[in-house]
Amino acid sequence: MTAIVTNNLRLKNSAYLKQIFTDPANSLYLFVAKPTAWVDENNPVNPTDARKFEQSVRDQMISFRKINSTEVSQAIFRINWISGKFYEMYRDDYDGVTPNGFDLDSGSPVARDGLINANFYVVTDEFNVYKCILNANGVASTVKPTGTSTSTFQTADGYKWKYMYTINSADAIRFVSTSFIPVSNVNVNPGASSPFYGQYLVQSSAVAGRIEVIELVNNGNGYTANTTLPLSFLGDGNGATGTVTTNGSGQILTVNITNGGTGYNYVKVSVVGTSIVPAVLNAVIPPKGGHGSDPIMELNGMYVTVSATIGDDTSGDTLLDNQYRVLGLMLNPKAFGTSSNLTTQTASALRSVTFSGGVNGNFSDDEVLLAAGTPNNRGTFVSYHPASNTMKYIRNPENIGADFIVSQTVTGQNSGASGVISSVNSPEVDVMSGELMYVETRKPIYRSNNQKEDIRITIET
Repeated sequence: MTAIVTNNLRLKNSAYLKQIFTDPANSLYLFVAKPTAWVDENNPVNPTDARKFEQSVRDQMISFRKINSTEVSQAIFRINWISGKFYEMYRDDYDGVTPNGFDLDSGSPVARDGLINANFYVVTDEFNVYKCILNANGVASTVKPTGTSTSTFQTADGYKWKYMYTINSADAIRFVSTSFIPVSNVNVNPGASSPFYGQYLVQSSAVAGRIEVIELVNNGNGYTANTTLPLSFLGDGNGATGTVTTNGSGQILTVNITNGGTGYNYVKVSVVGTSIVPAVLNAVIPPKGGHGSDPIMELNGMYVTVSATIGDDTSGDTLLDNQYRVLGLMLNPKAFGTSSNLTTQTASALRSVTFSGGVNGNFSDDEVLLAAGTPNNRGTFVSYHPASNTMKYIRNPENIGADFIVSQTVTGQNSGASGVISSVNSPEVDVMSGELMYVETRKPIYRSNNQKEDIRITIET
């Protein structure tokens, strides 16, 4: 028995994931974690779904940054328009057997097993996105598509394109990466001044079942030479008309669609006229709703991108003087000591103590912290803030015991730095709450006081 997970299911999953991430009833947070070193800093541990690995991530969480609804978008794979590349065309019959696709760089025939694997759309340097309707039988594209017409258009190199949408400047900054670009649908008129208005016009003017391309599979022969003959369309739609021209040998030379009609889900196209060998024509059936009606569906928007900036806050929650090696997404973490979802824009996941009179010496990154009189009261140093005499740390899960207490002296095992505790402070977020949705391990990310990082996470559904 063989089976496939269809693109439709992946698209539904993508839409559902975005809905979960942007639901006002939920709180989605980007977190960074693990200030301590990997065994081999050049080879981070591969993340797993094991409960033990998840616990190790939670134990070393550092800070949280809330993801707002405008920071989540569905996305498609990025295919740049570059002169000299061989772009594939939208087809309704990629089957993984027939070599009707083309290698992007060489133009060699390729048997695509679906649109998801085909390079049939492009984004230009103007951030306009176009779908390739016809690729001139697989020649290289040499003329960049331009404009925002609601109709398909042909460039001088023989390619036929359909403008889909433009990525506005805000979304370009927020979501565009080397591998992915954002995609969305505009189903309600946003107004003529909106950057999404052109896309709205394209979507609202799309015609379901309109035939845009008829391939000449076999030229046939024996038709009346040097003439124009009508086409016959037999299918479930209506209104399609077209003609062909013949050459001096009675073969079909060109095909011209004069009216693409509407409502075609299947159609047989033939030449009206006598012949010795009938020409073979193939009409390419458009996607449901017609070309341009649903960019997410048509361009395989089965990815979700989350984009956020860390280090742009003044809360003191962002780690400044250590590193992190893990980042991820958590859904609905709880504010520490409560049953309510965390809602603040940023939050510290670190425990801290305040010292009376400052510290003697300088603590070292990631050193073990020893508490006088209670050797099991241990943590790992993360950062010290002299303005507030506050030291942040993570508790060592293998030696948790009781937490530090007021009046204890804390000493760095390696540095010998020490301080007397005047208060013990709870974290702002309960790291044991919430659902881990995504985890990524990295080589250490070093931070400085004025550093900001734009982080983009793209999830395939």
